[in-house]
Amino acid sequence: MENTAELHPASDPSSLGSSKGMRRILRLFVNLGISISIGIVISATYFLIISIPEVNAELRDCSQATLLAIGVAFFAEVTKIIASKAPIERRKPFSLA
Repeated sequence: MENTAELHPASDPSSLGSSKGMRRILRLFVNLGISISIGIVISATYFLIISIPEVNAELRDCSQATLLAIGVAFFAEVTKIIASKAPIERRKPFSLA
């Protein structure tokens, strides 16, 4: 089996304490900030360009988050993160015979 630390150097726990690891974490947060900023600018521009004739009850209800909606979104994202980190196992295909 090949060494996964060579493929993914950021996954090496010993690299996080070094200055190289700290630079990676800093770069991660900078990239995250840039992507969030781009998303906010694009969505703000979109909503400034389009015109909403009037705010009806259906539109107003869709724009207000409830505790249930926040909880569902949070746990859905956590599930996606966990699923993306789980190892893929080779299984035999299902057969009826």
